[in-house]
Amino acid sequence: MKTFFLTYGFFCWFIATAALRLVGQYILIPGDETRALVVFALSVLLLLLITVPVYQWKRLNRTEQCFAGIYIAIPGQILDAVTTLYFDIAFPNMPTSTGNQFGAWMLWGYAVIILTGFFPMPRKFPSVIPIFATLLVVLFASAATGQANNKADEQNKRDELRDFRKKMKAYRKIAVYEGGIFGFNRNVSGIVERDFDRLAMRNEKNDELLLAIPYQSIVAVYVGSEGVSQRPDFVKNSTTNNPEYRFAYVSKAKNHRLFVHYRDPKTEVCGTATFRFERFEAAYSMLEQLIVELGMVKQNTVYVRRKFDDKSSAPTSTEEFKKP
Repeated sequence: MKTFFLTYGFFCWFIATAALRLVGQYILIPGDETRALVVFALSVLLLLLITVPVYQWKRLNRTEQCFAGIYIAIPGQILDAVTTLYFDIAFPNMPTSTGNQFGAWMLWGYAVIILTGFFPMPRKFPSVIPIFATLLVVLFASAATGQANNKADEQNKRDELRDFRKKMKAYRKIAVYEGGIFGFNRNVSGIVERDFDRLAMRNEKNDELLLAIPYQSIVAVYVGSEGVSQRPDFVKNSTTNNPEYRFAYVSKAKNHRLFVHYRDPKTEVCGTATFRFERFEAAYSMLEQLIVELGMVKQNTVYVRRKFDDKSSAPTSTEEFKKP
C-alpha cells in the first residue's frame, strides 16, 4: 500500500506541475483575489476526485485511509520544496510575484489531501459534476478576463516604452548647426559630443566628422531661445575687462539653442557657434557637460571660462542655473 500511494502521489504531482508550467500564468495572477478564491475552491473538488475514489477502490479502513492521504502528500511536498526554490526555472511563464500564491495554494492542497484520510468516506460518492462544472466555468471566465487585462497591461507597457524612447531621444545630442564658425556657413544636422579635447559634430550615423571646436578655444557658453540672435552683439560690461565675455543675452521661455563663444589663441579667430536642439533638455545636458569639463563659472546668465587656473569655485552641476 505504501509504495502504491507514494507512486500515485508523485504521479499526481507531476501532472499538476506540468499543467502549471504550461498554463500557470492564466491560473495564478497577482492581485486577482477572485480568481484565487475560485482556484482554491476548485482544487478542493479536484483533490476529492483524485483521492476518495482511490480509497474506495482499495477498500481501506480508517487507519489505512489516514496513512494513504499522508503517503499521497509526501512526494509533492518534497518536490515542491525544490520547485519553489527554483521557481523561475520550473515555471518560466509565471511571474515571480505569484510565488506567494503558489506556496499558499500548495499548502492548501496538501492539507486537503491529508484531511481526506481523517474523515469517513460515504459508500456512494455524491455527484459533484454540477458544482465542478460551475466552478470550472467561473475559472475560465476569470481567465478570459485576466487575459484581457494582461493585453491591456501589455499595451500600457508598450506605451510606456514608446514614451521612454521618446524621452531618451530627447536627450540625444542631435542638433542643427546654424553658423558661427569661420569658413563653415552651411547648416548641417548631426550629433554634438565631446571628441577627446574638442567639441565635435558628426553626422547622425556617427561616422563622419563635420566640424570641431577645440576645448582650449571655448571661452563662454550659454543656452538661448529662438528669439536670440545667432551672433549676439558685444556690450560693455563693468564686471570684466575681457572683451570676449561682453555680449548681451535675452532670456525667453523655451531655450533650444546652445551658443558656444570661442577664441582661437593661435589665430585670434573668434565667433559664436550656434547649435539648435529639438528639445531643451538636450541643450541643457550639453551645457552642463561643457561647464563641468571646462571648469566654467556663472556670470549673469552666461557661463564663462576662468582666465586664471583657479577652479575653486567651479560648478559641479547646473542646479544653480534655473531652467525655464
